Amino acid sequence: LRDHSQWIQSVVFFPDGKQVMSGSWDSSIRTWRVEDGDEVGTVMRAGGGVLAVAASSDGRWIATGGQNMTVTIWNATTHEKVVEMKGHTNWVRSLAFSPDSARVVSGSDDDTVVVWSTATGERLAGPLKGHTNEVFSVQFAPDGDRIATCDYRDLRIWHSHIGKLVIPPIQGHTSYIFSIAVSQNGNFFASASNDHTVRLWDTATRQQIGSALQHDSYVHSVAISPDGHHLASGGFDRKVRIWNLQPIVPEGLPLTLLVLLGHTSLIWSVVFLPNGKQVISGSNDRTIRAWRVKDGLPRPPLVLHGHTGGIYSVAFLPDGKQVVSGSADGSIRAWRVEDGEQVGTMKEGSGVVAVAASSDGRWIATGGEDMTVTIWSGTTHEKVVEMKGHTKLVRSLAFSPNSARVVSGSHDKTVIVWSTTTGQQLAGPLKGHINRVDCVQFSPDGNRIASCDYGSDLRIWHSHIGE
Repeated sequence: LRDHSQWIQSVVFFPDGKQVMSGSWDSSIRTWRVEDGDEVGTVMRAGGGVLAVAASSDGRWIATGGQNMTVTIWNATTHEKVVEMKGHTNWVRSLAFSPDSARVVSGSDDDTVVVWSTATGERLAGPLKGHTNEVFSVQFAPDGDRIATCDYRDLRIWHSHIGKLVIPPIQGHTSYIFSIAVSQNGNFFASASNDHTVRLWDTATRQQIGSALQHDSYVHSVAISPDGHHLASGGFDRKVRIWNLQPIVPEGLPLTLLVLLGHTSLIWSVVFLPNGKQVISGSNDRTIRAWRVKDGLPRPPLVLHGHTGGIYSVAFLPDGKQVVSGSADGSIRAWRVEDGEQVGTMKEGSGVVAVAASSDGRWIATGGEDMTVTIWSGTTHEKVVEMKGHTKLVRSLAFSPNSARVVSGSHDKTVIVWSTTTGQQLAGPLKGHINRVDCVQFSPDGNRIASCDYGSDLRIWHSHIGE
């Protein structure tokens, strides 16, 4: 898939797995049918590079964010803008929907995280402060009560409703942390870092599980399969690695199952489809690739073209049929997974850094350079609400498991929890990170949020009270 004219920063699946959406530095968001790679629907245009894209779990909304510091919600079906969420003061770097699609979380280069209402754009929590660097990744836990965020080095877990840290920062990486992922059962999570490693952590004890998983260079993105048996990672070495996690229980090291080659530039984002059989990757080479990984055999990927900029973020809609991508080109694009055809485009005003999809498929959250978290309809791709509160780029986003809240991490070093439907700030800005917040993630029960920052600091927050 080759229609983007600049780096592709973000890609995300729609819940049915038939479409994927990409966001690029060319300010466009494109939707592709996975089956044949055709672009479908109208191109969504942002007001700058799109760094993040997310799709709601109910398939109704797409969220994008990027250089315009705004989170925009698009209708996933019509690709019309629904609402814009302004509040970040720097690029929106990362996005994620809550499981119930009601909230979207954004992470920004303003070092903060914000949780927004998907429907209204009201700020529900945040800006959550504490990160001291850009918030690269945000993620809701499956239950929606917690959000995980990370910046270059710091990983934090927040209560998604009140924006308080759950536990003190978790440390172990020796360089910047770019991404985090939480297992669906909430028992463990993974972090990816500039120290060339992926590390696994026990949620309850905050202790590292086993030895670090090694890459050849910086690791920018990590994802855990729905059954928790496999992990995907990608980064600056242009390789997507699939790891078998089952040997870590009770002892032993994860085994590299597959090394997937094909991207010609660094990989910004990787996600598993809900069925666990496919992995989607988004790269600076402006392409999205859909890989079949379930049988452990390397197969040629379906390549999605359309973004004109690097793809910062990808997210799938809950049914696994569509993926949404956010790019430096300022667009958020929706793609059909089955054939790779683009089915819609949402346009932001600047680069989209973070994208997240709610678990109910209704909402997509985006954030980026405009410092705003935006909630889009996962169905019509119309903008629903904008959440403003961060003072720098939104770096990371994640939805709560029930989709009612979204958490954002920003370059303003804070984390914010927002109401998905109203955009009200529910918690935050959560402060404590001293670098930009690169990743955020809710725990499966929604009660905690993990966040990490640029300075290798990992924090766990109570999502409802922000401590």
